[in-house]
Amino acid sequence: MIDPAGAFVIGREGGRLVLADRRPATPLQIIRSRTVVQARAIVPRLFSLCGGAHRIAFDRAVTAARGTPEPVADDRTLEDHAVLFGHAWRFAVTWPIALGLPPRTECLRRVRAALAERQRTVATAGILALIDAPTGPVAVMEGRTLDWDLPLPAAPDHGSRNAADWSDLFATDRRAGQVRGHGTGSIPLRRPLDLTMAAIRSALVAVEDGLPQAGVLQGSDGAGAGIGLAETARGPLAYRVVLDGDRVVEAEAISPTDWLARPDGVLAAALAALPSDAGAIEAIRVLTALYDPGVALHIDLREPAHA
Repeated sequence: MIDPAGAFVIGREGGRLVLADRRPATPLQIIRSRTVVQARAIVPRLFSLCGGAHRIAFDRAVTAARGTPEPVADDRTLEDHAVLFGHAWRFAVTWPIALGLPPRTECLRRVRAALAERQRTVATAGILALIDAPTGPVAVMEGRTLDWDLPLPAAPDHGSRNAADWSDLFATDRRAGQVRGHGTGSIPLRRPLDLTMAAIRSALVAVEDGLPQAGVLQGSDGAGAGIGLAETARGPLAYRVVLDGDRVVEAEAISPTDWLARPDGVLAAALAALPSDAGAIEAIRVLTALYDPGVALHIDLREPAHA
């Protein structure tokens, strides 16, 4: 099996599809011992996807660690716009590429321009047009492989939106991605797709209407430690930061991608339910597009050689 760094690798072992996570385990090590100002400048550069959300979650964790008031309301605006653009990217780029369709880059540019002008209604209308296009990725997805039985929903619950509930997740295992999972149940692909789209449409309406986000977005986790949450198009992003004065002593994150990367997680379980023959490549691409891990994907269905 190929082993590219920084990606999810899907291969075949013992006649079953398996998932390997080849991302760097602790990219946040670089900000330890840095000042908060230095760390704040570095964090968004470490993540090509949702860099702004990482900065917001970091800021909220820092303010919680300091015991200072919640960040200014404009952070909510930036967060909402990042969520909207994340949804636009899914339907204009991620899903079309996975399904062999041309990316809708012009639609994506229009959504970006609307968000730059803070025109949420225009941006949301552009995203809904991508979703409802009769030959678009959602319509194509609805027509593919509806007879699969997946062991988990396609839009798993990534966790509570209340910062206090994340404390035990960080404490249980300090390696992001080895967090606890949820129960399983068997449902066909069409149902997870419907659930995913219903959740996305609901999120679009909430952001367009400017409704307050549910949950407590930051909270203390002991002396000098704080937890901060930021919403993304793929679920909540959680940061835990420990300060010593104005320096970062520890920094950890649990992202939606980390939830999917768990060896016993939703994506690994769903892959195990698929056939592992050569014809599974299209099924894998459709499935991973539905889960939207947010990282590069490499597929090699050759059985590994054993000495």
